[in-house]
Amino acid sequence: MSSSALAEARPLPTTAALTVLVGGALCKLAMAAGLLSGGAAVVDVVLRWLSAFLQDGVLAAVVLLGARSWPRLAMAVGVVTGVVGAVDVFFALVYGGPLSWHFLAFASSARPGLIAPWPFALSLLGLAALLASSLLGSRLRPRNMWLIIAVAVAAGVAGLGVEGTAGTLPERARFGLDRHHLLPLLPLSPLSSSSSSASTSSSMGHIIPAVATVDPEPVVRSAPVVVVDGAPPRHVVLFVSESTASRFVDATIMPTLTSLAGDHAVSFDDHVAETPVSIKSLFSLMCGLPPLPASELETTSLARIDCRSLPEVLVAAGFDAGLFHGGYFAFTDKLAFFNERGFETLIDGENLPTRAEHWSNGWGVDDRAVVDEALRWLDGRLAEHRPSLAVVVPLVPHYDYFLPDDAPRPFGDKTLVDRYKNGLLFADAVLARLVDGYRARGIFDDTLFVIVGDHGEAFDEHPRNRLHGGYLYEENLRAPLVLVGSRRFPAGGQHSGRPSSHVDVAPTIIDLLGLPPVRRAGGLDVIAGQSLVSSAFVPKPTVHFTSYPDPRFAVRSANWKLIVNESPTSTELYRRGDHGERGTLDEPRVQAALLAHGQAVLATRSRLLQQAPRLGASYMQRAAQSSSLTLSSVRVFNMVRPCISFVAQPTTSTTIVVQGLSPPARTVGIGVTDASRQRRHGGIKAQIAGGDGESEPVAVVVDDVFETSSKVSTVPPSTTLTITVAPSARGAAGCLWLAP
Repeated sequence: MSSSALAEARPLPTTAALTVLVGGALCKLAMAAGLLSGGAAVVDVVLRWLSAFLQDGVLAAVVLLGARSWPRLAMAVGVVTGVVGAVDVFFALVYGGPLSWHFLAFASSARPGLIAPWPFALSLLGLAALLASSLLGSRLRPRNMWLIIAVAVAAGVAGLGVEGTAGTLPERARFGLDRHHLLPLLPLSPLSSSSSSASTSSSMGHIIPAVATVDPEPVVRSAPVVVVDGAPPRHVVLFVSESTASRFVDATIMPTLTSLAGDHAVSFDDHVAETPVSIKSLFSLMCGLPPLPASELETTSLARIDCRSLPEVLVAAGFDAGLFHGGYFAFTDKLAFFNERGFETLIDGENLPTRAEHWSNGWGVDDRAVVDEALRWLDGRLAEHRPSLAVVVPLVPHYDYFLPDDAPRPFGDKTLVDRYKNGLLFADAVLARLVDGYRARGIFDDTLFVIVGDHGEAFDEHPRNRLHGGYLYEENLRAPLVLVGSRRFPAGGQHSGRPSSHVDVAPTIIDLLGLPPVRRAGGLDVIAGQSLVSSAFVPKPTVHFTSYPDPRFAVRSANWKLIVNESPTSTELYRRGDHGERGTLDEPRVQAALLAHGQAVLATRSRLLQQAPRLGASYMQRAAQSSSLTLSSVRVFNMVRPCISFVAQPTTSTTIVVQGLSPPARTVGIGVTDASRQRRHGGIKAQIAGGDGESEPVAVVVDDVFETSSKVSTVPPSTTLTITVAPSARGAAGCLWLAP
C-alpha cells in the first residue's frame, strides 16, 4: 500500500472498531429495554447485557487488526455492523429481537402508522449516535481503542462469569452469540439452549404412539370428572379473546371473566393453543381439528375442508349462527373459510352498519359496537324463538395494544405490559357488555358461555420472544378456557386440570348441547378433539407447531415439554413444573420418546388434513364460472387469496359483470394487489351496482397502503353485479372477491 493510501486509511481502524461496539451497544440497550418492559429483573437484564459485549469486543478486535491489511473491508464491516445495530433499535423495541429476514418480510406488510412512532425516533437517534461515534473514532489512537476493546471483553467475561456462578450459564453458554445482531442475517444454524443427538430426518410413521410410550413417567393430571347436570341451553356464545394469556387473568385485570368463572362454571387450568396464530386457532376452534403444521394458512389451503364445523353442526340442529369480528375479515382472508359454513350473518370492522359512528383504525373497529350489533342480531332470533350461536371475536388487545380514545387506562402506559393490561381490561368490559345484554334479555340462564383466548402473549420472558407467534414457550401457548352455564354446571366454580387445547372446544360445546358426537370422513377423527366434560375423556400429550421465525414443534406430556427447532435439529427439554421454562434438561430417553411422538403426530396430522374431503365449489368459483371470468390467486394484504383479478386502465374504465349468483352476493371486496402497492401505483376507485335497477351504486375507494388495501361493501340483493373501475393513472392491478 502506498504512503498516501496509508495516510488516508489511518483513521479507519479505530473508526471501524468503535462503530462495531456502538452498534452492538445500541441493539443491546433496546433489547434490555424490552426485557425490562416485559417485567424481567434488573439484575438479570444487566448480566445479559454485559455478557453480550464479549462477542462485540472480539469482533471489534478482529476489525482493528484486519484494518492494517484491508482497511476498506474493515470499515465496511464496521459500518454494516453499526448500522444494523442502530436499525435494530426499532426491531428490538417493536418485535422483541434483532432484524432477521423473517422479521423484515413481516414488517414490510405493516403500515408504519399502525406502530407507535417512538421506536422510529429512537432508531434515528441511534443512527445519530453512530455517526458521532465514527467522528470520535477517527480521533482515537489505536492504543486507546485497544483499551476500550479490553473493557468490553472484560465486561462480557465478567457477565458470563456471574451467570455461571448463578447456575444459569449452562442454558446460555454461547458467549453472547444468541444476542448478536448480525447472526440472524447470516445463513447460520439457529442457536438453542441444548441439543439432542436425535435426528428429525428419520422417516415419520403414520401411527401415533400411545401415551405410555411418550412419557416415561406418566402421571394422569386430570381432575375428577366435571360435574354436568340440567337441560341443554338454547343459546351459545363463543367469545374468542384476542392475545389473552392465562397468567394475566385475575380479578384486577379481567374482573368479569374472573367473576363468571366463580359460579356455575368450570375453568380448564391447563388449556393451550395448538399454534399461537389467530387464524389457525380459529380453524381449530371451529373444526375441532388441529391446524396444518405449516406456514401456509388454512384459509388458503383448507378453506373448503369438510370438517363438520361447529356452526354447520348447530345450524343442522336448528340453531341460527352469527359471527361478529372486531377486526377485518380481509386480513388472512377469513371469509374464504367462514363463508358457507352455516353463518347467516358475518359482521366485521368493515361491513359493520354503524362503523362510521365509532372509533376505528387500520386493524379494526370498536369492539363495543360489534357487541351491540351481535345483540341486535340476537333480538331477531328471540323474536322468532330461535336458538342461537353467536361467535364473537374482538380485536383488542392486539399489538401494539391500542385502545379507543375513551377507554380507561388504569395501568398507565409506561411499558408494553401496562398497555397490554389496559387492553385486557377493555376486552373484559366488552365481555361484560355482551353478558349483560343476555341478562337484560332474560336468557343468561339459558345460555352456554364459552370464553377462550386464541393464544397467549409474550413479553421477552425468553430472548426475542415478543407477541405470540414465533415461539412455543408457555407464555405463547397458555390461554384461558372458561365454560359458564347456569343449567349445566352446579353452583360454584369448578377447576379441571385436564390437559386441553382448542381442538377440544367444539366437541365440548356439542356435548353440552346434548347433540351426538361429530363423525368426520377421511380419518379426521384420528386427530380430532374430544369433549372435556365427558367421562370417556383420555388425557393425551399435545403437539404444537409454529413456523415463524423458524419452524418449531413442541410436545407437552404429563411431566415433560420438549421444544424442537427443526432446521437443524436442536432441542429444549423442560419439566412441566418449570413454568418459567428456565432450566433445560439432558434426558436422552425422554427426548427421544417425545421427539418420535411429535414427528409421528405432525406427519399424521399433515397427511390427514391435506387428504381430507373437501366441500363443493366455493362461492367465488361458482361466481367466476357463471360469468366466464378467470379466478386466480394473487397477493393482497400480504397473503394469497383467490379472486377475479383485473387492471385499472390508465385511460378507460374497466367493467366487470358477474351474473347468475346463487345465492346473491351479500358483500363485495376490492383490493390493490401487493405488487401494485409496493410499486406505488396508487389506489383504485370503483362503483358497485346491483342489477335490481333500484339501488344506488356503492362507491368504493381503495388506497394502496396496508390498512385500506381492502374494502368490503354491503350491496343490495341481486343476481347481477356490475363493477365499474375508474381509470388509474399508473394502471394499478386489483382483485375482486365476493361473499354470499
